[in-house]
Amino acid sequence: MVPTMWLSLRRGIRVGVIAGAIFGFLALFIDVLLLGASAVVATPLQAVLEYPVAFGLIGLTGMFRENTVRLAIAGAAASVFLRFLVHYTVGVFVWYYVYAFPSGYGQYVWPAIYNGSFLIVEFIISATLLGILVRRGTLKYRL
Repeated sequence: MVPTMWLSLRRGIRVGVIAGAIFGFLALFIDVLLLGASAVVATPLQAVLEYPVAFGLIGLTGMFRENTVRLAIAGAAASVFLRFLVHYTVGVFVWYYVYAFPSGYGQYVWPAIYNGSFLIVEFIISATLLGILVRRGTLKYRL
């Protein structure tokens, strides 16, 4: 996620969201066609939401374009949280019916645990790397 976040901080939200959506299409292609059973596409709507839309939200990191570590981390937190919301919503409304979770709170708790567990780790790694990149001044380089 860091290259998409970095691009969004450098070039703005529009470029970041487009790059994130392209990243999502590539991830869908790799997960479904190359890795086979590692990713399941339950419905076309689920595939669109969990790949190009969720990954496109990473590009919203650029909403904080100031060259401060604090704002870069805030942008990363906002974009990862929005990505979590998309994955959580799909988990509640799509994966619940595919895997038939037990009735009750499992429908709402399991997607939060599953998606939160890997997105928190991705946020920590991304925020650390973005902090290093901003502190070193890489956003100021002319490309």
